[in-house]
Amino acid sequence: MAVARARHLKQLPLYELPVTASALIVGGGLAGMTAAQGVAGQGFKVHLVEKEPFLGGQVRNIHATLEQTGIQSYLKDLIRDVGSNPNIHIHLNSTLARTSGQAGGFTSVLNTAGRETTVEHGVVIVATGGQESPTEQFLHAELPGS
Repeated sequence: MAVARARHLKQLPLYELPVTASALIVGGGLAGMTAAQGVAGQGFKVHLVEKEPFLGGQVRNIHATLEQTGIQSYLKDLIRDVGSNPNIHIHLNSTLARTSGQAGGFTSVLNTAGRETTVEHGVVIVATGGQESPTEQFLHAELPGS
């Protein structure tokens, strides 16, 4: 029966949807700034939203990596590069109030110190800060240095 039914099916019509060629990135930490650089480097406009009055996120609290490289100098250079890119619009002290629309055509409202700004974009990247999850497994907090 399924094969007999399939013989009579018709192809759905193809149509194009307009796409707004810009991105909204929520989170101005390392991941958010790296994503902003990647998208802006391809020629698209980027709206980078950060709730704090400065970029950097959790990386501001890290001063060395396992390889002992200078993470703060890297962060400083990254902030400078993101700030000087003409395709990246930075919204500090801002939060995402609401979003509506569909893939390819979103409208978001940003709240900046009580003032609302409307931004149109085609994609959203969420790169908000993370924090460790407390656990009692794997001898956490029982070994020296943990």
